[in-house]
Amino acid sequence: MMGAEGLKRATEFAILNANYIAERLQPHYPVVYRGKNGRVAHECIVDLRALKKSAGVEAETWPSGSWTTASTPPPCPSPSREP
Repeated sequence: MMGAEGLKRATEFAILNANYIAERLQPHYPVVYRGKNGRVAHECIVDLRALKKSAGVEAETWPSGSWTTASTPPPCPSPSREP
């Protein structure tokens, strides 16, 4: 389908986009993991516990709010749970 070059290009865009999102969200939501160089890989994982405490918003419902702003919500396959 994509071939080797297409897969490489898709990977480059995924990494670029994840780092863009991480930088844009950093002032508002802490990024959970960054590598030694301060960058994220192909996904950006943010800590939403403060949002839950301040607004009562669960990690599962946060992406759905993106639909109202005409942006594509990020996937949320396995949100972290507080003990």
